[in-house]
Amino acid sequence: MSRTPVVLSSIAVAFGHIGDERGVEPLVRMRAHADARVRDGVAFGLLGRDEPAALEALIELSGDADAQVRDWASFGLARRTTRDFPRLRAALAARLDDDDPDVRAEAIHGLAVRGDVRALEPLLQALETRLPVSDRNVLEEALHALVTRR
Repeated sequence: MSRTPVVLSSIAVAFGHIGDERGVEPLVRMRAHADARVRDGVAFGLLGRDEPAALEALIELSGDADAQVRDWASFGLARRTTRDFPRLRAALAARLDDDDPDVRAEAIHGLAVRGDVRALEPLLQALETRLPVSDRNVLEEALHALVTRR
């Protein structure tokens, strides 16, 4: 089997599309791959997986050096699972001041839907400064979640 990054990334993405639980273990093993394309594929492949190993890998990837990897992983933690536990919230909170606006918006959203007040100030700042996110609905949904949970 080829081990080139583009092939590994494609395999990781395919595991995500298939959604088979047998893909979780190989994806988790590739989470620390040296190539960001592979880690990006791994984050995508783990979206929607609630297995503890998958969530732990997404938590780790949410702090990745590559912004796109952080974005997919943060999206997975924020919007593709309803699980809620301290390490997941801490990972999202660590992204509240991320340099990438989409990562920051995902962190805000993930904490807001879990009723975590740490999302409030960053959310207000993001709305006030018109944070340049690719999906404005993320912030609007976060605002709605915080308002309706009070």
